[in-house]
Amino acid sequence: MNLSDLNLRERADAVWLDFRKRSKYFQLRALIGAIYVFLIVVTVIIVVPGSPSNRLKAYVLAARGDFVVGSYILVRNDSHKDWKNVVLTLNETHVYVAPPLAPGEKVRVDLKAFVAKAQPPLLETQVRTLDIATSRGSERYTISFLVN
Repeated sequence: MNLSDLNLRERADAVWLDFRKRSKYFQLRALIGAIYVFLIVVTVIIVVPGSPSNRLKAYVLAARGDFVVGSYILVRNDSHKDWKNVVLTLNETHVYVAPPLAPGEKVRVDLKAFVAKAQPPLLETQVRTLDIATSRGSERYTISFLVN
């Protein structure tokens, strides 16, 4: 142990002794405060979402709009690299060729914009998967529509 460790230890001992000399009411308040701070930290760690956990670092949102807006899929590039040759494929049967996406850019695609590969028009109840293929790789996502 060096000198700074001893000073730190002595200070910690002094603080602990001072705390022990305080009233039980003060000690209970300090305990409640510490538990409160602990719960906040644990809640933030559990609840705050991290960055996307996929290779492409894509954010995907499928939303069921009203009769005017219609159902759509939103794809955002959350990576730090450009996506070129972006192709979105629903259920391996319907394709949409998207423009290149720079980091942070997004594309909103109506379900009607997907072109069928010899399949009938797509209904949102049939949509199960979305494949995103880019110059940086590809990834498959399970789709469930949100209600707006």
